[in-house]
Amino acid sequence: MGKDRPKPASRRRLKACSEERLVSQDSTRPPQAQDLDKRIQELQTAQAEMEAQNRDLRQAKEETEALSKKYIDLYDFSPVAYFTFDRRGSIVDVNHTGASLLGAEKRDLLQSRFKVFIASEYRRAFRDHLAIVARTGSRQKCELKLMKNDGWPFQALMESVYVKLGREAQGCVRSAITDVTDRKMTLAALEKAYLESEERYHSLVQTAGRAREAVFVLQNTPEREAVHIFANREWARISGRSVEELQSVSFLDLIGADCRNDVSADVRLWLQGKHTPSLREITVMHRDGSSVAVEMTGAPTMFRDRPAAVCYVVDLTQHKRMEKETKDRAARLEALYGVSQALSKTLEVKSLASTALDSALGVLGMEGGSVWRLDASKEYLELLTASHMLEQLADATMNHIRLSCDQTIIADAAREGLVKTRTGFDPAIRAVHPFIAELGGCFSIACPLRASGAIVGVISFYSQHKGQLTRADLEILDSLASMVGVAIVNATTFDIADRARREWKQTFDSMSEGLSIVDVEHNISMANRAMAEMFDSTPEQMVGRKCCEVVHGLKAPISNCPFADCVKTKEPREVEMQEPRSGNRWLRIHLDPVLNAQGDVVAVVQAMQDITERKTIEKLKDDFIGMVSHELRTPLTVVLGALHTLLSDSSRIPESDAEQLMQDAFWEAHSLADIVNNLLELSRIQAHGIKLDGSSLRMDDVVRGMVDRFNDLHRSHRITVTIPDGLPEVKADRLRVELVLHNLMNNAVKYSPEGSYIRISVAQERDSLVVSVKDSGAGISPEGKKRLFEPFQRLEAPGQTKVEGVGLGLVVCRRLVEAHGGRIWVESEVGKGSTFKFTLPTAK
Repeated sequence: MGKDRPKPASRRRLKACSEERLVSQDSTRPPQAQDLDKRIQELQTAQAEMEAQNRDLRQAKEETEALSKKYIDLYDFSPVAYFTFDRRGSIVDVNHTGASLLGAEKRDLLQSRFKVFIASEYRRAFRDHLAIVARTGSRQKCELKLMKNDGWPFQALMESVYVKLGREAQGCVRSAITDVTDRKMTLAALEKAYLESEERYHSLVQTAGRAREAVFVLQNTPEREAVHIFANREWARISGRSVEELQSVSFLDLIGADCRNDVSADVRLWLQGKHTPSLREITVMHRDGSSVAVEMTGAPTMFRDRPAAVCYVVDLTQHKRMEKETKDRAARLEALYGVSQALSKTLEVKSLASTALDSALGVLGMEGGSVWRLDASKEYLELLTASHMLEQLADATMNHIRLSCDQTIIADAAREGLVKTRTGFDPAIRAVHPFIAELGGCFSIACPLRASGAIVGVISFYSQHKGQLTRADLEILDSLASMVGVAIVNATTFDIADRARREWKQTFDSMSEGLSIVDVEHNISMANRAMAEMFDSTPEQMVGRKCCEVVHGLKAPISNCPFADCVKTKEPREVEMQEPRSGNRWLRIHLDPVLNAQGDVVAVVQAMQDITERKTIEKLKDDFIGMVSHELRTPLTVVLGALHTLLSDSSRIPESDAEQLMQDAFWEAHSLADIVNNLLELSRIQAHGIKLDGSSLRMDDVVRGMVDRFNDLHRSHRITVTIPDGLPEVKADRLRVELVLHNLMNNAVKYSPEGSYIRISVAQERDSLVVSVKDSGAGISPEGKKRLFEPFQRLEAPGQTKVEGVGLGLVVCRRLVEAHGGRIWVESEVGKGSTFKFTLPTAK
């Protein structure tokens, strides 16, 4: 056939002649060439749609690349390979996908020459491509043949733009490189199908009038009309009769009923010497009763001086079969294109696998199947989706297949990298469900899924009605497997990157510190919830605003802002400042620069922590140290001075003076003991909590015992006690309750004038006893009440001398009362004294 192929000019003339003959006949059959042109146009339209879809995908990838400065991990694991080249073609930057595309490590690619990965015949095209992009500054495309690090070749599409990077605006070319090997294979398959169809068509037309053309002559006889008077062997073969038998057969008896009237009219006109349109597709009845589609033409002639009709017939059986195959292949290619469109609509792995399987079942005419993904260890196949022809088989599906020992065709296809078929159910399924043997035969096929030459999974199909796949089915299956493999790898990569992004975002938002990312223009590009809550805002409201506006309420940075210094030095900076806008809270701000590949600062990570509490504690600590050192030094000085005087000059000191010195030393030592006791108790509370000795107590015994001991020490005040009979006992720690009473009574003595009354009472209120200590002092203002129970607070009444103490007595009282499950408070009015009350639960 190859040797007899006509020259282009001859083919054009032959095609034009055939089309003229087709047009001249009023036939319902469209010309074959037009069918092919229409199909080619449809395929080209589909290809244009695919290219438009590719442009949309590239635009989405460019947007992802623009966000890569914020999401470095997402950029590195993008499904698209991104490269940045300088004018010499050296690799300035590349993401992990680009490094994986070339089969190399990212660190090994940086500053290396990209030409080492380009086939020699394409290197000049690459240089010209870079030069055009740099000169015009417009987006350019270029197809290259690249070589992986291990020498494996593949076709790539490079789409580049010109960009300027760094402060010095150095020009670079940024390119997105896509592996288009599978698409090239698909286009090659389309082109091959078209050429094969065209060659068959021309071969069929070329053989017209030669050995495969049936020729016969018809003539009317007195007995019958349109009787054969001549026929060649081809017509005998088509009709199923010998040449001799045809001599007595009328042609009109061989015509199918569907076209008998029209053909009979044409034959009668030919036999009358009249011309009619001469090309018609008809049906001829074979001797065995089958019908044969033929193409017939005829013309009037003379035979033995009598009118006759010469007819030419071409058997269209093979042509019809090829036409059907072409239509089926076009339908499959159209379905394959539909699959590619469906796969492009999702990046969720299992949804993608389910879409691919449903589409493939429709294309191949199978009843059930499954899609498996090879796990990271390369030892197991993980089931992504399954669609079985029998519901009974659903529970027989294993979620994982171990490649090293499993004997199913799915495991065989993954191990060997070949398409595997089997008649009958897999032994593993038959072992689980013995009833399957009663269902009859089952045709199974498993095809490995590939991406960039590596096996990434398996797709399998099952059918009870189909016994094998045609060559066209296998070609479609191969293209489908390539598309699904690449789609699964892309979806898996996207899933990993998206999961990492979500985990990073969740971690970012869950940080207790206020975090934000600020660009070099002081604009906030991202903020977490803690940061927003510090300034009564939301992360969404903060994005796009100036940092100084959010933090300080100003349009420009403050003078001592470390941001500019951090950008300039490219070193971390930290500062503590008090911010009036946030209620004079103290903030510790840590700035850390983010550098690009060229070492330039592109953003600053700002960590902000509220240290107001720490500052308050530090101030309290300083106040405590100053106060305690003073309050401890004063009684110690008196004690030491008195003792020193008594020891050194005891013989010359009058007895009355010596007794006074001893009395002063005793009282100052007693004050010192009170301070130390309160400090020790507060230290125990804060360090280890309070362990109470909960025993039953009678509050009248506790109160009267404390009053007796207090009267021995303090005779300057008169103490009265009011306790009714029949009060229930309380369950409390006696020593701690006595300490509370001691502090309250000591506090009343300090703030009451000498000779005044201190009244102590106990009363019952529901399930508690209320203990009250009332003094005759100057009272407490409302402002003083707010800070009365805070550490180191010593209130001073107007006209009263400075009160000794460190301000811990009431703090210890509050902690001890609350530890018993009670509460403590004060009732006071300026000029009318104060009453401190606390409750203790009664014993049950």
